[in-house]
Amino acid sequence: MVAFEAHPDNARRLRKGLPISLRDRVTVENLAVTDGSSQRVALHPGRRRASEEWNVVGSDLEGRPSPAELEVCATSLDSYFAELPLQFVKLDVEGAEADVLRGMRGLLRERRPALAVEFHTEDGWAGRRELLDAGYRLESLEGDPVDAGLGAARVYQCLALPR
Repeated sequence: MVAFEAHPDNARRLRKGLPISLRDRVTVENLAVTDGSSQRVALHPGRRRASEEWNVVGSDLEGRPSPAELEVCATSLDSYFAELPLQFVKLDVEGAEADVLRGMRGLLRERRPALAVEFHTEDGWAGRRELLDAGYRLESLEGDPVDAGLGAARVYQCLALPR
């Protein structure tokens, strides 16, 4: 298993907090996940500098601009998992969903992992197009179909499953 955490302090806390029984089975990567267009990206604080809301989009989840404070290494999922197995992705990227989904276009079409996605913003929700174009269906966490068509209201959490 691989967990990606862009903020170095969060990555350290995650590694340290892993139970000993999981430390040899979980790799914590201190990397931002993006569309792969750059090897380094700026990291911005979220609302009230909450550790779980640092992001690469340049604004907090309420749309207020936030200045870049760190530069971190970045990768796309297509690149990272080019030679590694991948069956499931949990995507919680604080508004960068569209970029991350663009950066896993090959995986979506060829390897077809299942995803649990949090769509934090309207821009992120627009990224669902990558899932639909790759033949995925969206479901609520309870298994009900999610309307993901043009003009559909954004859902916060859903499963994306290959057809």
